[in-house]
Amino acid sequence: MVALKNSASEGRGASRILLVDDEPLVAKLHARALVAVGYDVCFAENGADALEAIIASPPDLVLSDINMPMLDGFALTEALIGRGLKTMPVLFLTADDRIDVLTRAIEAGADDMIVKGASFQAILFRAQFWLTSSFATLPNLARQAFSADLKIAGTLPKEPVMGLFGNADLFLSRAHVAFADALASCPPGFGGEEADRIRILGFVNQLLATLARVVPIAHIRRADHIEALLHQLSPTIAYSEFAPLLAKFDEIAESMTFRNSADRLSI
Repeated sequence: MVALKNSASEGRGASRILLVDDEPLVAKLHARALVAVGYDVCFAENGADALEAIIASPPDLVLSDINMPMLDGFALTEALIGRGLKTMPVLFLTADDRIDVLTRAIEAGADDMIVKGASFQAILFRAQFWLTSSFATLPNLARQAFSADLKIAGTLPKEPVMGLFGNADLFLSRAHVAFADALASCPPGFGGEEADRIRILGFVNQLLATLARVVPIAHIRRADHIEALLHQLSPTIAYSEFAPLLAKFDEIAESMTFRNSADRLSI
């Protein structure tokens, strides 16, 4: 396995990205862009080599092609989950800009998808989000809602995935307004207890899930949108107070406090 390191990051514990692609030229172009902004990058030419590399030394993030020999991106992600090794976000970088590919990616366990041909800045933006986010993975509730709402729609959108993602952020302003209205009705001091913060997460999740029913692809940005709304609480409640809860979001989402959040917060 080949590795590229940013010389300025030596000794500073730079985040390490495993880049998986069977096209060496494409891999090197993306790697140089990532190294230039401070990340260390390791290469694997297919999913089988990537799996061995992850077993030997888990990276902080996996950025993988889908169509590869021996073990494709879908199978790699499923193998990581099956072996209990998916402790990092997995992002797909693919030339296939179709919604059914994204659907298959999310079902396989990937957390995000970027289309090859997108600007390096777009790739860096998604990598940076997942490397700095308190979320370890896309919430299971978002995965389930994405699949369910697509089935309800009956037909898959024909627009390119990247264009659909552009629409996914349009309703965030509505979510900000609804969240602010709900918080205004809460008693003084609300949010000071962990149970309050779990209620906030449950409410925010349901708010975003409801708004995303008309734009199902927005479910794939659930982690982004939750964090954006939580930052709205500052300085009353520091975002750092939510970080430990976001790190175990799927576990928190099973609690009755989370599920019954509408009893305390309502749109």
